[in-house]
Amino acid sequence: MIEVAREISRRTGVPLCLDCIKKSKNTGQLNDVFDRAKRDEILAGAFVVNLKQTQK
Repeated sequence: MIEVAREISRRTGVPLCLDCIKKSKNTGQLNDVFDRAKRDEILAGAFVVNLKQTQK
């Protein structure tokens, strides 16, 4: 994912902030979860944004 974020940053000129988002809970592997609603349920609350970092 970091490689995708780097490329988006490069193409858009928006600075990349690797410290802006953190995983806050273990979601386990999602390779076998194909149902969108189930994936959304598992990922709900799985990440938090560091607002101080995003305002630099």
